[in-house]
Amino acid sequence: MRRGPTDLEVLEALLQEGGAKTGAARALGLSRPAVYARTQRLEERLGVSLEDAESRTALHTALLWWRTTR
Repeated sequence: MRRGPTDLEVLEALLQEGGAKTGAARALGLSRPAVYARTQRLEERLGVSLEDAESRTALHTALLWWRTTR
C-alpha cells in the first residue's frame, strides 16, 4: 500500500511548477498544507530554500543529470 508521493516526487513537482505549491499540490493530488509541510521538510534536509530561484535551478539541473546518468 502506497502512502503518497515520495520526497523526490514532491521535489520534482515543485521544480516543475517553478516553486508554486498550489500547482504542485494539484499535480500530486495533495492538499496545499501537506505540500507546505513537505516543502519545509525538504528545505531542512537539503539545506536550501525552495523559494530561491537559483536553488531551484541548481536542484532541477542536478535531478536532470541524475536521471540521465543512472
